[in-house]
Amino acid sequence: MAKVLTADAQVTCSHQGTVKVAASQHKLKVDGSPVLVLGDLEGKKVDNCGLQPSTSTTPCTAVVSTARGAATKLRAGSKPVLLDTATGITNSVPPGTWKVRSAGQTKLDAS
Repeated sequence: MAKVLTADAQVTCSHQGTVKVAASQHKLKVDGSPVLVLGDLEGKKVDNCGLQPSTSTTPCTAVVSTARGAATKLRAGSKPVLLDTATGITNSVPPGTWKVRSAGQTKLDAS
């Protein structure tokens, strides 16, 4: 089982930049923090990406997509919750990735 992500989750790009996390739903909460659902990370800003810009590289500034890590059984509203196994793509050149550093809670597991 994996931990469910909340708005307190820590998500980073592959160059150690920080993704600004925000929840779109507020009905399902863990320790008062709303749970993240599929789609919540897309378009979110990435701050302090460590990729140095050059003629062939551009740092991450936003999350593009979620590749995996959505729960198959637990939903909030009609959307699957996100798990600490979630990963995806950022908009850097060449394309970067993002991953979860911390779920933001330790009580709720899902698969």
